[in-house]
Amino acid sequence: AAGTSGATPGRDEALAVIRQFLDARDIDDWVVEHFAAGHQANLYGVRPGGAIGAAAWGNYRSLVVKLYKPEFAQPARVRDEFRSLSRLHAALAARTIGGWKVSSPHPLYMCERPLGIVMSVVPGETLSRLLEAENGCTAEAIASLPRVLVGALRKFWAEGRQFGDLNLDNILCSPETREIAFVDPNIPPDYLICDNLPKSWYP
Repeated sequence: AAGTSGATPGRDEALAVIRQFLDARDIDDWVVEHFAAGHQANLYGVRPGGAIGAAAWGNYRSLVVKLYKPEFAQPARVRDEFRSLSRLHAALAARTIGGWKVSSPHPLYMCERPLGIVMSVVPGETLSRLLEAENGCTAEAIASLPRVLVGALRKFWAEGRQFGDLNLDNILCSPETREIAFVDPNIPPDYLICDNLPKSWYP
């Protein structure tokens, strides 16, 4: 899914974000793969296309670029999301709960043109997909996950934060390595409040 400019839809925009992040021009041979399409954005995996195992940045061999769709291209909201993800990453850094390693993407850079966020890669598949698969999770893993999920979120909630878009598609899980990662914690406040409900307290 890469090697030639335009081979992957959104490739040029993803590389434009990486160029600004790395302040580099010679990345035309980087591999770009479309990971997922969300409601607000598309996710792309990017990595150097040269030597095998070459680092994309620091200790990261690959990075994720989240590119926002035009109808959601609002820099102020993306800055809020970047800050929220930074707080989540800090709250969960180096946590192990119930034998599971807990993490979240490390947000590294926000680009305004094109509007996107560069972050680290986290392992696993969405928890919703694993639970639907016939052999996605063992019975032991399923039994232990609720306590792990609540234990991790308590670290975030203890700071007075809300996980605005908490659903099984925003939790990645790797049962083999017992790793779980939370992504996409932010959602604009006006999405949380229904017009027909009292507003005497938030949300």
